[in-house]
Amino acid sequence: MLLVKIIVNEIKLIQSLAQVGKTLQKNNVCNIFFVHGTFVGNDPFGMSWVLDDIWVPSWVTENLRNLKKNFTDTSLSNLSNFTEGYKDVFSAGINSALQNNKQIACMNFQWDSQNNHIGRLKAATGLVAQMARVISASEDSKILLIGHSHAGQVFALITLFLEQGERANNLIDCLGEIISQQELDSFHTNLKKIENAHLDIVTLGTPVRYPWGVYKKYRLLNIVNHRSDVYLNGLLFTRDGDYVQHWGIEGTDTIPVDDNYPDLFEKLDKNLDKGLLDAESLHKIRSVHKRRTHVDSKGNEVGINLFVDYQDQGPRVILLKFPPWLIGKPNCIETVFGHGFYTLEKNMLPNIKIIIKNLYNE
Repeated sequence: MLLVKIIVNEIKLIQSLAQVGKTLQKNNVCNIFFVHGTFVGNDPFGMSWVLDDIWVPSWVTENLRNLKKNFTDTSLSNLSNFTEGYKDVFSAGINSALQNNKQIACMNFQWDSQNNHIGRLKAATGLVAQMARVISASEDSKILLIGHSHAGQVFALITLFLEQGERANNLIDCLGEIISQQELDSFHTNLKKIENAHLDIVTLGTPVRYPWGVYKKYRLLNIVNHRSDVYLNGLLFTRDGDYVQHWGIEGTDTIPVDDNYPDLFEKLDKNLDKGLLDAESLHKIRSVHKRRTHVDSKGNEVGINLFVDYQDQGPRVILLKFPPWLIGKPNCIETVFGHGFYTLEKNMLPNIKIIIKNLYNE
C-alpha cells in the first residue's frame, strides 16, 4: 500500500507540474537554475585554497570536492539542499506536456558554499559563466534563478555587476586579486552575454545582506518561512519560522581556512557589508526581533517580500496540572532551525505555485 501511495503521489506531482511547465513556457522561461546555499557545497571551508598553496594536483582537489558534495547529498538529501534527484523530478514534471524542441532546461549550479565574501564572489563568476553558455538568442527569453539561503547573495552580486556602477567596478578590482587575468577576461565576456537577459530571481530564506543592483532586466521575489517576530525562546520548536534567515546578517561570516586575503576582505566589506563575525553582530542577533526586507544599492526596498508559514513548527503539549509543563519534540535540528524546509521535495509544488502567482500572475 505504501508503494502504491508513493506512486500515486508522484503521478499527481508530475500532472501538477505539467501545467506549471505550460505557464512557464507561455512566459518565455527557457532555463531554470537551482542554487544551493552555504555549507552544502563542495568546499565549504576553503580547503582547496590550502591545497592549491601547497601544490596538490588539481585532480586530487577536484576528487575531494566531488566526494564532499556526494556526502552532503547522501546525508542531507534535499534538506537545505538541491540534489540532482530534486532537479530531475522538477524537470520531468514541467516538461512532461511540452514538445521536445520546446522543453525548459533545468540545471543545478554547484559552488564551494564558503560563508564569506570571496566564496560568494567566485560563485557569482561561475554562475554568470553557466548562464552565458545556455542563454537564448531571443530577446524575450527569461532565466529563472531559484536559490536557497546565501545563494541569494550570489544573485545580488550578479545584479550589482549588471548595474555597472561604481560598486561593480570596485568588485571587479577585487576579483582581479583572486582569479587570473584570463578568467577575468572571460567573466567580462560572459557578463556581456547576459546583460540583456531577463532574470527572474527567487530567494528562499536568504538573509538580508548584500544590496541588489538597480537596473530594469530583473525581477525579485524573496520568500521567507515566517510565523511571528523572532525570539530565542522559540528556537527549539522553530516557533517563529526561519531563524537562520533572521540571524544570518552582516558580520556573521566565518573565518576562511586560508587567511591570505586580509586586505581584500576589508575592501569587500566597504562595498558589500561587514563580513566576519563580531560582537556588534551578536548583539543585533539578540536584540532585533523584526525581520528586515531586502534593499537595492540606493537603499530602497526591492522586490516582492513574502512571509509564508511553511508549517514546520514542532508539536507542543501543555499538561493541564499545576504547575503546567510544556513538553514536545524539539525539531530545530531536523528543520535546520526552520531554514532547511524550503527545499524538501514536498514543498516543490507549493514553492513553484507561489512563484507562478507572484511573478507570472497566474
